[in-house]
Amino acid sequence: MVDGAPRGHVVAAYLEATLFLSGSMIEAFPLVILEAMGSGVPFVAYPAGNIADLPGGLIVRSGPEMVEAVSYLLNSKAARDELGLAGRKEQRRRYEWDSIVDQYESLYQELLNSPSRRGKANL
Repeated sequence: MVDGAPRGHVVAAYLEATLFLSGSMIEAFPLVILEAMGSGVPFVAYPAGNIADLPGGLIVRSGPEMVEAVSYLLNSKAARDELGLAGRKEQRRRYEWDSIVDQYESLYQELLNSPSRRGKANL
């Protein structure tokens, strides 16, 4: 991708992609992986940040493993489709704004109803 590309071009690139490769070894929560998941594109990545906890891709630990994973996915449409669907489902379930709002609301309700809050004056 090119820095500063219009958002529509970025989305179009994800939608046309067969695979998304992430060579980053240092991340916290990589939005590029979330974008791939939302586009139904399987990913191959190193286990940086929380990537290993996200469905929809294969985790590798070396360059040769990445080559092997890419080769496997390029030669298996069924595996690509399965991973892409798993990633898309999780992205929709947990990372769409409506879902995020619901998760925050549930958390706030849980905290407000926790035993440590009972009996304390409302703020």
